[in-house]
Amino acid sequence: MGATAEELRLDIEAKREELGDDLAALGNHVAPAQIAQRKGAEYAARIRDGVQGLKQSIGGDDTSPSRAGDDPVAGGGPPATSGLTDNPVALAAISAVVGLVVGSLLSRRRARRRARRS
Repeated sequence: MGATAEELRLDIEAKREELGDDLAALGNHVAPAQIAQRKGAEYAARIRDGVQGLKQSIGGDDTSPSRAGDDPVAGGGPPATSGLTDNPVALAAISAVVGLVVGSLLSRRRARRRARRS
């Protein structure tokens, strides 16, 4: 037995709504602002991981025993980052420099891509 015209109309309206939601999600996924935000988050995570790795390779783990007891040179002193947290101006300046470097790298990358397309 076939569906009535009213059932078909309701089914079509439901499908349109589903497709509209899917298209909105797809549009949000490919929007340049969203792409830039995701890429920025990826780069920030990479930088954060790199800084953590560098911090561990320079200062070692907090759980590792000091090699020379309380000798500040051998790792018994205050952490190297305490000066940055005490001085917010220096932290802001370093953050600005890192932002400029990352921004210039991204703009150069975009320029190379545009040059390849041309």
